[in-house]
Amino acid sequence: MTPRERMHIDNGIWMCRTHGKLIDDDETRFTIAILKRWKEIAEEVARIMTEKNCDYNKAIQLSKFNELAPESIRINIGGAENEIIGNFINDCCIGIAWGRSIGLKIRDFMIEHVRNAFQHGMADEVTISASDNKVIITDNGSQFNPKSLVSRNLNSGGTLAVKEIFKETNSGIILTPQRINDINILAIGKISHLQDIQTLTPCTHYITFQEFVTGDIEFSIQESCTELYVILPNYISPSDIGLLNRTLFEAEKISKPITLITRYLSDLVSSLIRQNNPNISIIEV
Repeated sequence: MTPRERMHIDNGIWMCRTHGKLIDDDETRFTIAILKRWKEIAEEVARIMTEKNCDYNKAIQLSKFNELAPESIRINIGGAENEIIGNFINDCCIGIAWGRSIGLKIRDFMIEHVRNAFQHGMADEVTISASDNKVIITDNGSQFNPKSLVSRNLNSGGTLAVKEIFKETNSGIILTPQRINDINILAIGKISHLQDIQTLTPCTHYITFQEFVTGDIEFSIQESCTELYVILPNYISPSDIGLLNRTLFEAEKISKPITLITRYLSDLVSSLIRQNNPNISIIEV
């Protein structure tokens, strides 16, 4: 970078003295990518506040930030995960992109999940990365699927935290676990469109309306997948429930839990699906 480029306004980010020094003293945590993302957010929020004559919190609500600031961390020992993960959540802007309440729930869950990997899974390394619409957590501990805690009547921190995450499924928050080469891989994502699920996990099957009507569907799944995500066609009506039951009968042959990803369901159709398939999860985008 030339001296002229270094001095250009495009290379600047305005900070107070305290936070400016904090950033200058820790180049590992405060990467160029994070600082650029912070600058984009700050400038957009300032524009909205000016144009809409509103305060900061309202401007955040009106903004269209969905992508996270790119960030990655490695944790090699338990005991310091609270602060490390708390800083990670703040730095990658989950609270801004997905909402403050969701961000706090994800922070609680991630702390409990990482602590479990070290204390019970006997992991010696956990990595966490954020990009686009997802957070990926990997650990080399024993096999564990945090979704298995949802059905348990326990008051442990991990169980309570994961149940809070599942309350946000209608906000598009989803957990997709896999086990590959003795590594647990957990994606936490926010889906706004049906196809977003395909960027989070390969354990998906998209059904066209033609396939839905004819029943000509052959389901398959990778060995590493712990469940199957079935993306349904839009605008399913009450009389389509029979077709859906036939589809699910075929999907259940793979002997994996099934989650339906749907859009534009009426309350009636949603209720009928849940009544007919009480053991199947549904995420309405």
